[in-house]
Amino acid sequence: MQASQAGAVDNAAGQAERRLRWGRVLSWLFHPFVLGVPAMLAIGIARQGWRPEHTPGVALAVVIIVGTPALGIPLLVRLGLVDDLFVSVRRQRVYLYPLLLLSFVAGSLVLLRTGVDPLVVAILLSAAASLTLAGLLTVWIKLSLHCAGVGGIAASLAAAFGPWAWLALLLLVPTALGRLWARGHSLAETVAGALLGTVATRLLIAALGPLL
Repeated sequence: MQASQAGAVDNAAGQAERRLRWGRVLSWLFHPFVLGVPAMLAIGIARQGWRPEHTPGVALAVVIIVGTPALGIPLLVRLGLVDDLFVSVRRQRVYLYPLLLLSFVAGSLVLLRTGVDPLVVAILLSAAASLTLAGLLTVWIKLSLHCAGVGGIAASLAAAFGPWAWLALLLLVPTALGRLWARGHSLAETVAGALLGTVATRLLIAALGPLL
């Protein structure tokens, strides 16, 4: 009996460990930056075509938007301000949001000066505004930024390509599973993040687009 119980415990522990590993893999594969950069490039090219004169500015914006957190978060870990690269502890996200906000605003300004399609700039500024709102809500809930980002990407694609692009919301399934299996968020936090990213981004794009 004891051997059987020990085997069951070991089996459950093994399944939990495998699920944790898969959760981490999914969290990286469906990271908003991994999906977002190709999506924004696709939107820009679809609306303006390939413009070689935009390449330096676009490249600089990508480096700023992706590079700032890619370098900044490991530095925060090294300084002991956050525990891990996903900033899993809610109170530690006070260091994360300003970093992300700075990267999106700076990248947006570079693209605006470069002359890319205004919709792309509106999308990035909408992401910055959504991050600000998520930061304020962190007082009460640790929203899943993965799900918020993927929801925002789907809303952006729908704004650019029409209603069929809402199918990109299906990407929320593996994204949410990754965060749940990696023990980074609860189900409520993934749903709240997805709703915030999707709804806020769509509304902000509609509001900002005509102003740019």
